[in-house]
Amino acid sequence: MPFGRRRSQSTPVDPDRFSAEALEYLDALYGTAVRLARTADAAQDLVQDTYLKAFRARDRFVPGTNLKAWLYTILHNTWRNRRRDRARSRVEADSEAVDLAADQAGDMMSAAPDSPEALLVNAALSDELREALNSLPEAFREAIWLRTWKS
Repeated sequence: MPFGRRRSQSTPVDPDRFSAEALEYLDALYGTAVRLARTADAAQDLVQDTYLKAFRARDRFVPGTNLKAWLYTILHNTWRNRRRDRARSRVEADSEAVDLAADQAGDMMSAAPDSPEALLVNAALSDELREALNSLPEAFREAIWLRTWKS
């Protein structure tokens, strides 16, 4: 039967047999999870989620097909989804710490207006850009400076 098709409802999966066969691949899946996740804790979580998804979806498994490949597919998809979700996650920042850092950076910039860094930046900016940056609030201006010249 081609991959992706549902099996007929007349051949139910024996839950005990399915669990026993699936757990035979525990060590192999864990080894792959360690290589993917890079840490033991993350690998354990990945394997646990893989088995949880497999046990919940065992009715969709077609007996007689490759259980190991099915489990590895679940493992890799779970890992990919985690990476994608982590990349999309919002960055949380403590606003008080950001404001304090901006104030300290502003104090340092005002204390040394003739520092080599300040002279170089002023020479590199066009008048229009310098005016636009100077019109921004201090915290935003510092964020642009840090992002542009510190990366």
